[in-house]
Amino acid sequence: MLDYNHEATVYDDTRGGLPRAEAAAAAVLGLLPDAVRSLLDIGCGTGLVTGRIAAGRPGLRVTGSDAAH
Repeated sequence: MLDYNHEATVYDDTRGGLPRAEAAAAAVLGLLPDAVRSLLDIGCGTGLVTGRIAAGRPGLRVTGSDAAH
């Protein structure tokens, strides 16, 4: 069985890290109309992209949810 706690420690580094997260967040933010005030990220994994989305648009309420199993 996969050890999700261990996977979380290496997941971002093995999948492009911060540069990938910043690019993904920029893509999402580019699709959101200015009137959007909240965003739910379902399946957010470690939350790295979710955090970059929140940082990229102050005032946007961002919530991330992920089921580890």
